[in-house]
Amino acid sequence: MKKKKGDIVGYGLRAIALVLALGVGACAGPMRFEKPGATESQFKADSCACEQNAEILARLRNPDLGNQSAKPGAGFGVALARGVVMGLEKRSEYKKCLESRGYMEVRPVKS
Repeated sequence: MKKKKGDIVGYGLRAIALVLALGVGACAGPMRFEKPGATESQFKADSCACEQNAEILARLRNPDLGNQSAKPGAGFGVALARGVVMGLEKRSEYKKCLESRGYMEVRPVKS
């Protein structure tokens, strides 16, 4: 059965709505971590290792999310949604990795 133009547009709009909903939750800003006694160079090394680890794990757990050509013609909204979901997955894995190394996330205090 061939898709109608309205079906494709509706699908794209739903994807954009999903991206916006996820994006609002992801607006926590940059993460900052501290570990008592850790030097700046130690943090940089740990952070780099965790970034690489997060990238690998996110791609292994969600192989289609990193592949923007998984469904050719799916549209901009779908590609954007995939990117947002992959970003959230990487952020979560990065945080877990640093926490496993003894770092704690420090949130800025709003005045």
